Amino acid sequence: MPSRRRAFTLVELLVVVGMITLLIALLFPALARARDAAVSVQCANNLRQIVAAMTTYEVEFHSFPIEADPGYGVYTRPGDDFKWMVTWAGMLAERHYLGGADIHAGKGVLGPLACPAVDDYNRQSIWIDYQSHYGYNAYVFPVLYELRSGAKDWWDTHAFFGRRSRMANDSGRKILLTETWGQNSYADEHTSRVWRSDGGSSSVDYTATGIAIGCVIDLRHAGGRGVNVAYMAGNVEMVFPPKRLPNIGDPSDDHPFGWARFVYTE
Repeated sequence: MPSRRRAFTLVELLVVVGMITLLIALLFPALARARDAAVSVQCANNLRQIVAAMTTYEVEFHSFPIEADPGYGVYTRPGDDFKWMVTWAGMLAERHYLGGADIHAGKGVLGPLACPAVDDYNRQSIWIDYQSHYGYNAYVFPVLYELRSGAKDWWDTHAFFGRRSRMANDSGRKILLTETWGQNSYADEHTSRVWRSDGGSSSVDYTATGIAIGCVIDLRHAGGRGVNVAYMAGNVEMVFPPKRLPNIGDPSDDHPFGWARFVYTE
């Protein structure tokens, strides 16, 4: 007499479904953390490639790049006659110091200049050729028109002017590049976040609010707590800055984005 197969009861099915749901609930956060870790590692590698490209430029010209300069080229945006200077990012890509970036003639392939953690769905094409997801320390080599302005004495005292000799003092803590997002100059910090993906910001310097030259430091890793930083010595690390920045010129505060980490000090 053939044996009868025992079917699963409703309770047993519900238990199995519940166990599978629990396993999925446990697995998803782990996968998200693994993805975030992989993205942050790729981002850090991008910064290392950019530092290597800047170092190659330095070997050839005996200076780190200028932040932006008409000698690198100029461009206009659609419907705008103003001539914008090509930044360090555009120069490194167009002159082939940086492999994987192809932004010449509007191709808009940022390569290592693009952080994989940045959502580009709202990127404006007028910026894509000349901006980076990483901000270059404005004190390393300020744009030339800044040097001709009334603030020249400030730059003379605090800027590195691209010179390795001025970077030797504690260069493992002096900021060269970090992750930034562009800020709309007429919006406040909260509403401007939607503007982040329009190409980042080519430069960053220190202010008491963390907002400078149209950009904000972007905590885009570790669940919105961490940001990668490349230092002048070439080392790259993720830091977890507290929200409060120290006052300008306060050397006692060891904030990862404190004033002393941006500027030249004897």
